[in-house]
Amino acid sequence: MGGRGVIPALTLSAFRISLAVVLGLGWLAVLLWQRRAAATAPGGGDTASGDTLVLFASQSGLAERLAWDQARRLGTTPHPLDSVTPQILRRASTAWFLLASAGDGEAPDNARAFARRLGALRQCDLTGLRYGLLALGDRRYPAFCGFGRQVDAALVACGAHPLFPRVEVDRGAPADLAQWHARVGADTPGQWRLTERRLLTPRQAGDPAYHLRLRPDVPVEWTPGAIADVALLAPDGTPQQRSYSVASLPQSGEVELILRRRHGPDGPPGLGSAWLTAGLAQGGRVQLSLRDSPHMDALAIADRDDQPLLMIATGTGLAAVLGPLRARLAGSGTAPLWLVHGERHAAFAPLRDLARTGPDRLRIDCVLSRGPRPQRLPDWIRDHAEALSAFVAPGAPGRQPTLFVCGSRDPGRAILAALGTSLNASDLHQMQQSGRFLTDFY
Repeated sequence: MGGRGVIPALTLSAFRISLAVVLGLGWLAVLLWQRRAAATAPGGGDTASGDTLVLFASQSGLAERLAWDQARRLGTTPHPLDSVTPQILRRASTAWFLLASAGDGEAPDNARAFARRLGALRQCDLTGLRYGLLALGDRRYPAFCGFGRQVDAALVACGAHPLFPRVEVDRGAPADLAQWHARVGADTPGQWRLTERRLLTPRQAGDPAYHLRLRPDVPVEWTPGAIADVALLAPDGTPQQRSYSVASLPQSGEVELILRRRHGPDGPPGLGSAWLTAGLAQGGRVQLSLRDSPHMDALAIADRDDQPLLMIATGTGLAAVLGPLRARLAGSGTAPLWLVHGERHAAFAPLRDLARTGPDRLRIDCVLSRGPRPQRLPDWIRDHAEALSAFVAPGAPGRQPTLFVCGSRDPGRAILAALGTSLNASDLHQMQQSGRFLTDFY
């Protein structure tokens, strides 16, 4: 009898212990889930102001896949648009929106709650937010990219600043997606500090040219010849963007720009050049992003195959050729390189430095239109037609020279005309057909 009475007591005690353990583990699981949810929600966990958000509204899955690609580049995690609130957007400094439209411009399922909040969003102050927006849709519907356009309009109404005009994609068209990748392919906007600004032209000369060095807050990689997109605000507060070629390599740790402060016939200098050459104080900060040059692949092939490279640049177009040229000189190739630069009064300092330190395989010619012996670059090309033709001629089997011409548009037309009459027509046509005749005019 006594033994039988002990068994129920022990069983009840064990049951109570087991129940306590189960309840404790369940409560611990809830706490861990809540902590994980807070950490993975946009703005959750240790998120502070200044964070970058990647947000998607996906119908077929393309917007979500693109969002994951963008997030991986940034070292973060994308989130469905429904998970974001106006408060989270206010705390962010940069946001990337990748938004599909369902049917005739409607919000996808994972963005319907956000769509219902659009009216309230318009009342928020988002003047501290910069954003990029990709809208995906189908042009067969009247309200093409309707949801993306609605969100874009709401963000602008809140004072948010677009980093570039909205990119719209029709049924996943590769050409449309290429525009997006060109905008965000290299690095997202970050803070850069002006470390040096040097005048390159004589002080008495009009339209002065400057050499700028900018250092990022965190290390950044880019490809030779990359494009720097600088975010600006017009006097009326309208977001603007100006693009400049990067003359330096990432190994230097600094972006080098060469730009001219040019005045129009009756107006002030350009918005970007005026601010960068005079308005921005030494040590001042710039919002800047980097993307690949459209000529990156062709120049990389010429470098890989150690092919001859002829570069012709006018004025500040020198920056576009310096990056690829420096990359070639940093390698182990032996193919000849030839740089011809046209300027007004005197050779730019970076060109003089290169001429002093460059190897024997590099030839540099500086043509001055207002120098001691003034000559226009198109005339110089005609005078040196024989040497230029020999340089770009195929010659030995496997020899495929590349020709890269860059600078402002009007001088560029005159240079192309001079090349057309100076080079062998067959060689020129062959370079054009094979993608080895590159131009970059602005």
